[in-house]
Amino acid sequence: MCDSEMVAFLEIKLPPSDSHSFQPGSRLQIFACREHDDIAGDVYSGYTAFDNASRIVALPDEYWNITDGHYVLRLLSPTTKTVESKQESRLAHQYLAATIASEDSQDGFKLFGQPYWVQHAEPHQCSCGAPMELLLQIPDGHGFRMADGAEEQPNSFSRMEYCIFLGNQLYLLGCTSQCNPYALWPVLQN
Repeated sequence: MCDSEMVAFLEIKLPPSDSHSFQPGSRLQIFACREHDDIAGDVYSGYTAFDNASRIVALPDEYWNITDGHYVLRLLSPTTKTVESKQESRLAHQYLAATIASEDSQDGFKLFGQPYWVQHAEPHQCSCGAPMELLLQIPDGHGFRMADGAEEQPNSFSRMEYCIFLGNQLYLLGCTSQCNPYALWPVLQN
């Protein structure tokens, strides 16, 4: 929305597993603006539309278009061809190690399973009729380490880390039929 290049916060290639309904090999990508990193559905655009959608179980048609223009969430199918892009220069390159944890684990990133809700549960159903399941949970206050020489993020809680959605706990729900690459819904709690 401000014409600045978004930060590529993470890309996760989904592993094969019996614990989720998503296509193995799909790639989850999260981009966000360094300057405008507010919570989803906030002050920059249609707060009312986002708030109304978040209060109902069945999300409206093309709900992924209810965005403030300061983030992009997408789940690309394994067959989606993309152009090779340059490596994100503002964040230190990091690998996430996957481990099997108990279902009620509250620490770290969580891929699939049942959300550990900080507040009340916020279940949703995709507008195509498919259930939405937890794709990724990022803990409250998680920072992404900046690369050497990167500019500070204005709204971050840290001088050495960037954050997404102001560092709120993120529950990223995805359409299990993957009807659209953008059929993802961010639930934020703190």
